Amino acid sequence: MLKKLKQVILKRDTREDAGSLESRVVILAKRGKLAKAARNAVRAQRRKGLAVTFQRGTDIIKLHPDGREEVLGKVERPKYVLPRNVSIIKSR
Repeated sequence: MLKKLKQVILKRDTREDAGSLESRVVILAKRGKLAKAARNAVRAQRRKGLAVTFQRGTDIIKLHPDGREEVLGKVERPKYVLPRNVSIIKSR
């Protein structure tokens, strides 16, 4: 049932303004393609022996090729209220 509902939502999203950049990004995110692209980019960086910088919680972390993690700084959680018509896409 849930799978069928997701398909209906994806079809609706593709019909509504399918040409806009925002709708294409949402569709890619819902299909998991953005997360997959990010994982592939990180793997490629690490294969080249380059450090990767990312955010984990409120920490900005630099992961070095030797496995060392360096905390570069912290970010504050924004005091932002999500509008009613916006939803957060969760990863699989």
